[in-house]
Amino acid sequence: MVDPYVGDAHDPGNQPMTDIVYMHRANHRMQLSSLKDIYGLRYMLDVSKQQLRVHLENLVVSWAQFEVKVYRKECGKGNVPACLREPHELEATPFFQGVKNYYQSYSDFLVALERAYRDFEQTPDAWNLVKKIIEQLLADRSACARVGGTSAVSPAQRAGELMRMFEITYNFTRQRIDKNGCLATSEPPMWLRVYVRAADVASKRIALKIPQSSPTQLTTPAQSTPAPAAGSQLSFGKCCNIIRSAIQNGMAGFPHALHQFQGTHKYAETGCAQCISLLMMK
Repeated sequence: MVDPYVGDAHDPGNQPMTDIVYMHRANHRMQLSSLKDIYGLRYMLDVSKQQLRVHLENLVVSWAQFEVKVYRKECGKGNVPACLREPHELEATPFFQGVKNYYQSYSDFLVALERAYRDFEQTPDAWNLVKKIIEQLLADRSACARVGGTSAVSPAQRAGELMRMFEITYNFTRQRIDKNGCLATSEPPMWLRVYVRAADVASKRIALKIPQSSPTQLTTPAQSTPAPAAGSQLSFGKCCNIIRSAIQNGMAGFPHALHQFQGTHKYAETGCAQCISLLMMK
Protein backbone atom coordinates (compact mmCIF):
# COMPACT_ATOMS: atom_id res chain seq x y z
CA MET A 1 0.00 0.00 0.00
CA VAL A 2 1.41 3.36 -1.07
CA ASP A 3 0.72 6.71 0.54
CA PRO A 4 0.17 9.08 -2.41
CA TYR A 5 0.92 12.13 -0.26
CA VAL A 6 4.44 10.78 0.23
CA GLY A 7 4.91 9.30 -3.23
CA ASP A 8 5.69 5.86 -4.57
CA ALA A 9 9.48 6.10 -4.38
CA HIS A 10 9.40 3.93 -1.25
CA ASP A 11 6.80 1.44 -2.36
CA PRO A 12 7.35 -1.77 -0.36
CA GLY A 13 6.57 -3.71 -3.53
CA ASN A 14 5.62 -7.35 -3.09
CA GLN A 15 5.63 -7.35 0.69
CA PRO A 16 2.85 -9.52 2.14
CA MET A 17 -0.17 -7.67 3.44
CA THR A 18 0.57 -8.76 7.01
CA ASP A 19 4.05 -7.24 6.98
CA ILE A 20 3.18 -3.61 7.47
CA VAL A 21 6.30 -1.58 6.85
CA TYR A 22 6.98 2.12 6.75
CA MET A 23 6.56 3.63 3.32
CA HIS A 24 9.05 6.29 4.35
CA ARG A 25 11.43 6.51 7.28
CA ALA A 26 10.18 10.01 8.11
CA ASN A 27 6.68 9.21 6.95
CA HIS A 28 5.37 12.69 7.64
CA ARG A 29 7.29 14.05 4.65
CA MET A 30 5.23 14.88 1.58
CA GLN A 31 6.07 15.32 -2.05
CA LEU A 32 3.73 18.34 -2.03
CA SER A 33 6.22 20.21 0.16
CA SER A 34 8.73 20.23 -2.72
CA LEU A 35 6.48 22.30 -5.01
CA LYS A 36 8.04 25.53 -6.25
CA ASP A 37 5.30 26.98 -8.43
CA ILE A 38 1.87 26.31 -9.93
CA TYR A 39 3.36 24.38 -12.83
CA GLY A 40 4.68 21.73 -10.49
CA LEU A 41 1.25 21.44 -8.87
CA ARG A 42 -0.46 21.01 -12.23
CA TYR A 43 2.05 18.39 -13.29
CA MET A 44 1.52 16.49 -10.06
CA LEU A 45 -2.24 16.68 -10.61
CA ASP A 46 -1.97 15.17 -14.09
CA VAL A 47 0.33 12.39 -12.94
CA SER A 48 -1.77 11.55 -9.88
CA LYS A 49 -4.78 10.48 -11.93
CA GLN A 50 -2.81 7.66 -13.51
CA GLN A 51 -0.78 6.80 -10.42
CA LEU A 52 -3.82 6.31 -8.19
CA ARG A 53 -5.41 3.89 -10.62
CA VAL A 54 -2.18 1.90 -10.84
CA HIS A 55 -1.82 1.82 -7.04
CA LEU A 56 -5.33 0.46 -6.59
CA GLU A 57 -4.80 -2.20 -9.24
CA ASN A 58 -1.53 -3.27 -7.63
CA LEU A 59 -3.26 -3.47 -4.26
CA VAL A 60 -5.88 -5.88 -5.61
CA VAL A 61 -3.24 -8.03 -7.31
CA SER A 62 -1.05 -8.18 -4.18
CA TRP A 63 -4.05 -9.00 -2.03
CA ALA A 64 -5.17 -11.80 -4.35
CA GLN A 65 -1.66 -13.25 -4.44
CA PHE A 66 -1.51 -13.18 -0.67
CA GLU A 67 -4.81 -15.07 -0.38
CA VAL A 68 -3.57 -17.69 -2.82
CA LYS A 69 -0.44 -18.12 -0.72
CA VAL A 70 -2.49 -18.52 2.48
CA TYR A 71 -4.89 -20.92 0.75
CA ARG A 72 -2.07 -23.22 -0.36
CA LYS A 73 -0.44 -23.07 3.05
CA GLU A 74 -3.65 -24.10 4.78
CA CYS A 75 -4.22 -26.89 2.28
CA GLY A 76 -0.72 -28.20 2.93
CA LYS A 77 -1.55 -28.42 6.64
CA GLY A 78 -4.67 -30.43 5.91
CA ASN A 79 -7.05 -27.63 6.88
CA VAL A 80 -10.07 -26.48 4.91
CA PRO A 81 -9.42 -22.82 4.06
CA ALA A 82 -11.99 -20.32 2.92
CA CYS A 83 -12.70 -20.02 -0.76
CA LEU A 84 -10.58 -17.66 -2.75
CA ARG A 85 -12.21 -14.33 -3.52
CA GLU A 86 -12.33 -12.78 -6.94
CA PRO A 87 -10.74 -9.36 -7.56
CA HIS A 88 -14.15 -7.67 -7.73
CA GLU A 89 -15.01 -9.18 -4.36
CA LEU A 90 -11.84 -7.76 -2.87
CA GLU A 91 -12.68 -4.34 -4.30
CA ALA A 92 -16.05 -4.44 -2.52
CA THR A 93 -14.52 -4.90 0.93
CA PRO A 94 -14.56 -1.98 3.43
CA PHE A 95 -10.76 -2.01 3.55
CA PHE A 96 -10.38 -1.48 -0.18
CA GLN A 97 -13.08 1.19 -0.22
CA GLY A 98 -11.32 3.03 2.59
CA VAL A 99 -8.04 2.97 0.69
CA LYS A 100 -9.83 4.14 -2.44
CA ASN A 101 -11.41 7.07 -0.59
CA TYR A 102 -8.03 7.99 0.85
CA TYR A 103 -6.46 7.97 -2.60
CA GLN A 104 -9.36 9.97 -4.00
CA SER A 105 -8.91 12.58 -1.28
CA TYR A 106 -5.39 13.17 -2.57
CA SER A 107 -6.63 13.82 -6.10
CA ASP A 108 -9.48 16.03 -4.85
CA PHE A 109 -7.03 17.97 -2.71
CA LEU A 110 -4.80 18.76 -5.70
CA VAL A 111 -7.81 19.76 -7.81
CA ALA A 112 -9.10 22.09 -5.09
CA LEU A 113 -5.72 23.78 -4.69
CA GLU A 114 -5.29 24.34 -8.41
CA ARG A 115 -8.85 25.63 -8.76
CA ALA A 116 -8.41 28.01 -5.83
CA TYR A 117 -5.30 29.43 -7.49
CA ARG A 118 -7.30 30.17 -10.64
CA ASP A 119 -10.33 31.52 -8.75
CA PHE A 120 -8.11 34.06 -6.99
CA GLU A 121 -6.85 35.36 -10.35
CA GLN A 122 -3.48 33.55 -10.16
CA THR A 123 -1.88 36.27 -8.03
CA PRO A 124 1.19 35.81 -5.81
CA ASP A 125 -1.15 36.00 -2.81
CA ALA A 126 -3.14 33.10 -4.26
CA TRP A 127 0.02 30.98 -4.42
CA ASN A 128 0.87 31.96 -0.84
CA LEU A 129 -2.56 30.65 0.14
CA VAL A 130 -1.86 27.32 -1.56
CA LYS A 131 1.56 27.02 0.05
CA LYS A 132 0.17 27.80 3.49
CA ILE A 133 -2.39 24.98 3.24
CA ILE A 134 0.32 22.52 2.19
CA GLU A 135 2.60 23.65 5.01
CA GLN A 136 -0.19 23.22 7.56
CA LEU A 137 -0.91 19.68 6.36
CA LEU A 138 2.79 18.89 6.67
CA ALA A 139 2.80 20.33 10.20
CA ASP A 140 -0.17 18.15 11.24
CA ARG A 141 1.47 15.03 9.84
CA SER A 142 4.75 15.93 11.53
CA ALA A 143 2.98 16.28 14.87
CA CYS A 144 1.49 12.81 14.43
CA ALA A 145 4.91 11.38 13.57
CA ARG A 146 6.45 12.93 16.69
CA VAL A 147 3.74 11.45 18.87
CA GLY A 148 4.04 7.97 17.37
CA GLY A 149 7.75 8.08 16.66
CA THR A 150 9.61 5.41 14.72
CA SER A 151 10.43 3.11 17.62
CA ALA A 152 7.51 0.77 17.08
CA VAL A 153 8.75 -2.68 16.13
CA SER A 154 5.62 -4.81 16.07
CA PRO A 155 3.35 -4.83 13.01
CA ALA A 156 0.38 -3.86 15.17
CA GLN A 157 2.12 -0.74 16.47
CA ARG A 158 3.28 0.27 13.04
CA ALA A 159 -0.18 -0.31 11.66
CA GLY A 160 -1.65 1.92 14.35
CA GLU A 161 0.79 4.74 13.58
CA LEU A 162 0.10 4.57 9.88
CA MET A 163 -3.64 4.53 10.44
CA ARG A 164 -3.38 7.67 12.58
CA MET A 165 -1.34 9.30 9.82
CA PHE A 166 -3.95 8.36 7.23
CA GLU A 167 -6.79 9.56 9.43
CA ILE A 168 -5.21 12.96 10.10
CA THR A 169 -4.45 13.47 6.42
CA TYR A 170 -7.88 12.37 5.26
CA ASN A 171 -9.70 14.57 7.78
CA PHE A 172 -7.55 17.57 6.88
CA THR A 173 -8.35 17.30 3.19
CA ARG A 174 -12.06 16.71 3.81
CA GLN A 175 -12.26 19.82 6.00
CA ARG A 176 -10.55 22.00 3.39
CA ILE A 177 -12.83 20.91 0.52
CA ASP A 178 -16.53 21.77 0.24
CA LYS A 179 -19.28 19.70 -1.33
CA ASN A 180 -18.56 21.19 -4.77
CA GLY A 181 -14.94 20.06 -4.72
CA CYS A 182 -13.65 23.62 -4.19
CA LEU A 183 -11.43 24.98 -1.46
CA ALA A 184 -13.57 25.97 1.53
CA THR A 185 -12.80 29.66 2.12
CA SER A 186 -16.14 30.95 3.46
CA GLU A 187 -15.27 30.18 7.09
CA PRO A 188 -11.54 29.43 7.13
CA PRO A 189 -9.68 28.58 10.34
CA MET A 190 -7.71 31.26 12.14
CA TRP A 191 -4.35 30.21 10.67
CA LEU A 192 -5.74 30.61 7.14
CA ARG A 193 -7.84 33.78 7.37
CA VAL A 194 -5.10 36.28 6.71
CA TYR A 195 -4.04 34.40 3.55
CA VAL A 196 -7.61 34.11 2.29
CA ARG A 197 -8.17 37.82 2.89
CA ALA A 198 -4.98 38.82 1.09
CA ALA A 199 -5.75 36.58 -1.89
CA ASP A 200 -9.33 37.89 -2.06
CA VAL A 201 -8.23 41.55 -2.02
CA ALA A 202 -5.59 40.94 -4.69
CA SER A 203 -8.07 39.13 -6.95
CA LYS A 204 -10.66 41.91 -6.61
CA ARG A 205 -8.10 44.55 -7.52
CA ILE A 206 -7.31 42.67 -10.69
CA ALA A 207 -10.99 42.05 -11.52
CA LEU A 208 -11.85 45.75 -11.04
CA LYS A 209 -8.64 46.84 -12.78
CA ILE A 210 -7.57 48.94 -9.82
CA PRO A 211 -3.95 50.04 -10.20
CA GLN A 212 -1.51 49.29 -7.49
CA SER A 213 -1.05 52.05 -4.92
CA SER A 214 1.86 54.37 -5.72
CA PRO A 215 4.71 54.61 -3.25
CA THR A 216 4.62 57.49 -0.77
CA GLN A 217 8.06 58.77 -1.72
CA LEU A 218 9.47 59.01 -5.18
CA THR A 219 13.18 59.17 -5.62
CA THR A 220 14.41 61.56 -8.32
CA PRO A 221 17.37 60.22 -10.23
CA ALA A 222 20.48 62.30 -10.02
CA GLN A 223 20.96 64.58 -13.01
CA SER A 224 24.39 65.71 -14.03
CA THR A 225 24.81 69.15 -15.69
CA PRO A 226 26.89 68.83 -18.84
CA ALA A 227 29.96 70.99 -19.07
CA PRO A 228 29.81 73.81 -21.64
CA ALA A 229 31.32 72.98 -24.93
CA ALA A 230 34.53 74.56 -26.03
CA GLY A 231 33.98 77.98 -27.54
CA SER A 232 30.51 78.43 -26.00
CA GLN A 233 31.60 80.97 -23.34
CA LEU A 234 30.70 84.61 -24.02
CA SER A 235 33.15 87.46 -23.69
CA PHE A 236 32.44 90.60 -21.67
CA GLY A 237 31.86 92.63 -24.80
CA LYS A 238 29.25 90.21 -26.14
CA CYS A 239 27.45 90.23 -22.79
CA CYS A 240 27.29 94.04 -22.84
CA ASN A 241 25.87 94.03 -26.36
CA ILE A 242 23.17 91.55 -25.31
CA ILE A 243 22.18 93.68 -22.31
CA ARG A 244 22.17 96.87 -24.40
CA SER A 245 19.90 95.27 -27.00
CA ALA A 246 17.53 94.02 -24.29
CA ILE A 247 17.26 97.48 -22.76
CA GLN A 248 16.69 99.21 -26.07
CA ASN A 249 14.03 96.76 -27.24
CA GLY A 250 12.27 95.72 -24.06
CA MET A 251 12.96 98.18 -21.25
CA ALA A 252 12.93 101.58 -22.99
CA GLY A 253 9.23 102.06 -22.13
CA PHE A 254 9.66 101.51 -18.38
CA PRO A 255 9.78 104.77 -16.36
CA HIS A 256 12.62 103.65 -14.15
CA ALA A 257 14.90 103.31 -17.12
CA LEU A 258 15.11 107.13 -17.51
CA HIS A 259 14.32 108.08 -13.93
CA GLN A 260 16.38 110.98 -12.58
CA PHE A 261 17.16 111.19 -8.91
CA GLN A 262 19.68 112.75 -6.56
CA GLY A 263 22.07 110.59 -4.63
CA THR A 264 25.60 110.13 -3.45
CA HIS A 265 26.39 107.31 -5.91
CA LYS A 266 29.00 108.24 -8.49
CA TYR A 267 26.51 107.27 -11.21
CA ALA A 268 23.69 109.29 -9.61
CA GLU A 269 23.26 111.49 -12.67
CA THR A 270 23.18 108.58 -15.12
CA GLY A 271 19.75 107.10 -14.30
CA CYS A 272 18.68 104.03 -12.40
CA ALA A 273 21.29 103.12 -9.81
CA GLN A 274 20.14 99.48 -9.77
CA CYS A 275 20.39 98.51 -13.39
CA ILE A 276 22.54 101.32 -14.83
CA SER A 277 20.16 101.36 -17.79
CA LEU A 278 20.90 104.98 -18.77
CA LEU A 279 24.63 104.33 -18.63
CA MET A 280 24.29 101.43 -21.00
CA MET A 281 22.20 103.49 -23.40
CA LYS A 282 24.81 106.30 -23.65
